[in-house]
Amino acid sequence: MNIQTNTIKTDYGSKPTNFVEATVRLAECYMNAVQAAIKEDDEKVRYWVDLSRSLKSFYQRYELVDKKSLIADLEKSGARETLAQALATLKQAEPFIHTWANRFRALSVKRFEDFESVHWDMFVDQVVPLTWDWESDLFVIENRDIRLLETLLERGQKRCIIIEPNKRKAKSLYKKLREREGTNTVHVITNKEDITGIIGVWVNNPPKLSRVISSKLYVENDKDNEQLKTVEEIIREGMVNARTFDATIRSHDFTWVENGLANLQELAGHSHVRGLNNKLKGYSAIIVSPGPSLEKNIELLKTVGDKAIIIAASHSLRFLKKHGVAPHIILHVDPNAEIKEYFEGFDLDKVDLLILSATTGPYFYTLKSKRKAFLYGNAYFDNWLMEFLGIEHYDMYGSSVSVAALRLLTSWGCKRVALVGQDLSFSKGRHYAGNTEHGTPDSVIRGFKKAVDAGDLKLPGYYGGEVITKNDYRLYHTQFQELAKQLTKRNKVELFNCTEGGAYIEGYKHIHLSEFISGHLSANKIKDKTWNRVNLDKLLNDRPIKSKVRGNIIKNKRLLTEVEKLVNSALKKTSGAKGFDEDSTLISLQKKISRKIKKSMFLKIAMQDELEIAASRESYENNEKGYLKKGNDMYVACLRVVKRLKKGLASIRIEKI
Repeated sequence: MNIQTNTIKTDYGSKPTNFVEATVRLAECYMNAVQAAIKEDDEKVRYWVDLSRSLKSFYQRYELVDKKSLIADLEKSGARETLAQALATLKQAEPFIHTWANRFRALSVKRFEDFESVHWDMFVDQVVPLTWDWESDLFVIENRDIRLLETLLERGQKRCIIIEPNKRKAKSLYKKLREREGTNTVHVITNKEDITGIIGVWVNNPPKLSRVISSKLYVENDKDNEQLKTVEEIIREGMVNARTFDATIRSHDFTWVENGLANLQELAGHSHVRGLNNKLKGYSAIIVSPGPSLEKNIELLKTVGDKAIIIAASHSLRFLKKHGVAPHIILHVDPNAEIKEYFEGFDLDKVDLLILSATTGPYFYTLKSKRKAFLYGNAYFDNWLMEFLGIEHYDMYGSSVSVAALRLLTSWGCKRVALVGQDLSFSKGRHYAGNTEHGTPDSVIRGFKKAVDAGDLKLPGYYGGEVITKNDYRLYHTQFQELAKQLTKRNKVELFNCTEGGAYIEGYKHIHLSEFISGHLSANKIKDKTWNRVNLDKLLNDRPIKSKVRGNIIKNKRLLTEVEKLVNSALKKTSGAKGFDEDSTLISLQKKISRKIKKSMFLKIAMQDELEIAASRESYENNEKGYLKKGNDMYVACLRVVKRLKKGLASIRIEKI
């Protein structure tokens, strides 16, 4: 939490929070760069230009903002004159900045082998866009000269992927990099196909721009150009996946916290599903999803019996109920309580295990079932629950319930897994099997219709050609294929796609469900690995220790009380303040609040959206009064969240044992 309290001192280490602040800072950077150039101090010019890149990248957030409302907010801020001065400075300085950044083009150097030491920085000046974010944006490097990577790291670049086909050299480079600080997000790979998977997990601040540096300084022929385009396409796929996952996370972050608190009492009485890890070695399984192609083989599922574990995504329950099919396991991870209609009327007495994410809607934990177990839907955003419950489990299950089911089954030791109803595609009016859309959020239906109308996103088809898809389905498709690479190589798992329609998924054997049942679930193949031999009550024994859960609740109640007192003290100093003294205790209070929020993932996740919204309003005046108002609004938002969290914790009753 960083609240500026005057207009003179600029904190270049923090990101700006609104348009005016970003523009003023950018103008200052450009002005300082020009002044450094006048003094012929090239290193200072580079310093200020590099700072300006991250500031310019901030403007990307305004690409989809309504310009009229933005102008209206800027009018309210009373910053017209300040903004006009900054824009005038930018207009004067921009020609110099562009010329300076592109000096390398004027050199006669044609090969990396001809570089002298001074050329590396000049080369980076040119290839790094002026809208670059050193923290999030990505460099993919095929060039083997380590000086390029060293130059980028010294300039502040964080995310790099190095392609080194030679395994021995790749291993040596990786080891060397790990000896250096700040290289946690530098990856060394031997196969460019691995790029998508690496980028896909950067869901926290996903990259918006990328640059590929090949082994040659300039593209010399069509072959070089084609290879470059191939790598760029792989990167683009990973960036789309990361942004899609990031949007999903941001749409639910506080919901996950509220749901987790509401579920805490129930979670303390149930087992984490990791108790099944490696306990079902050699078993077979079928994952049932609700795609339109499920209609083709729904009757065959009735013949499986206990020969394979049938695990159903909750979205498929309405169609399964209609055809009288009861899975052995139901998996539900969605935090959205609106989709509870999927479960209505379904006889859970016929289901052996209901697995729920720890942060799903509290309604689902009230359902009567034979057994319940929980899992963490997202290791990063659920680690605060791990602190409460005392059970750590950092497996990333993916961004869809079907991908999560595959990860679960293989972690249990299943030898062969088949997908059914996993179309990852749809057509106009046919989004799910049996058109069972009742209860599906309107936003999801709109997404289907928009994708059909656009028709520009496609995947390879199960029977050849291409089929229509949408962004989140493309993400799941990539995750299924990445999992296939990992699982078949590491665990020797046999993977089958028995969907019989929709998208083709590389790494899976595409066969009819009838062939999977007759050829891979025969008595001589499965032997005694049948579901009726599994003792779930014995295996599901990884429960939280209730006394520790109670202790963690008490500890967090104290933390909230401490933060509340600090915030109230800060509010007294920012509410109706006539002036601000830099020696004021407000700075000390701000630092204390910031430290407490940062050390608690529970508080950090709950507050991040509220604080961002409060800080990023464009209507704050660009002066001392405006900064105090911004600070006041952020403290009010902070206090609002604290009160909601205190109320949630107060309602939890963990019985003593």
